[in-house]
Amino acid sequence: MVSCWGVKNGIRHAEVKMHQGSIKSLAVNTEDVIASTGDDGAIRLWNLPDLSPCAALNTLRPPRPYEAMNISRASGLTSAQKEALVALGALTIPSS
Repeated sequence: MVSCWGVKNGIRHAEVKMHQGSIKSLAVNTEDVIASTGDDGAIRLWNLPDLSPCAALNTLRPPRPYEAMNISRASGLTSAQKEALVALGALTIPSS
């Protein structure tokens, strides 16, 4: 969680969970925008002081190792292995 506090009045303007897992870094530019990176591999942009997502392209993420690989019909995988593959970008598409 990241909180934005007013320096002069000590009032918290906003609080937001920016990433799944830990936040690795934050950067603030002169336009009152924060860029954040985290364990989820994403780069996200936020407006100050309310920490709302920036309207234009809020999340940048490089492709994960198994991005868009369909493992719906894969056999011999435990549920833990499937969960790990999904976290790395694999898809489980229900059959129709």
